[in-house]
Amino acid sequence: MILEISAITISVLSLLLSAYVVVRERKNKKFDTLLKCRERLLDIFSNQPTLTPDDYIFMEENPDSDFADLHRTMSSEITAKADKEFELMCYLVLKKQIDFNVFFDIFKGFIMGRLFLWSTTQAYKQNNLPNTWKIVTYCLNKKLIKPIKK
Repeated sequence: MILEISAITISVLSLLLSAYVVVRERKNKKFDTLLKCRERLLDIFSNQPTLTPDDYIFMEENPDSDFADLHRTMSSEITAKADKEFELMCYLVLKKQIDFNVFFDIFKGFIMGRLFLWSTTQAYKQNNLPNTWKIVTYCLNKKLIKPIKK
């Protein structure tokens, strides 16, 4: 009798422990996915050369120079890569592979910037990056962010 009760107790405890481990693993996997995406996004910007104030002054005075053209090309390439990486992250949030609350805490400013730029001057980006725009409109509908007025 005591042996049967202890066997049942042990099996129930191991079942509860297994369920807890599975739930924790799912949460950790979502967080790990977010960290990997964030790291790739930061790597896009960290590998770029830093311009000095003299470089910016030169580009301002000579906007048609080869140096200014090269910098504009590199900047637009970096921006395109960052937009694609953020689009992937937004897709993963929509598919619930990344926790929205943690994602929002990290990228709230970035989302607000997208709302500010895309709602007026770059409406074509809404169509080119639909998952990012879905996240922006979701945040607006839930009143997590407020529209920025120019």
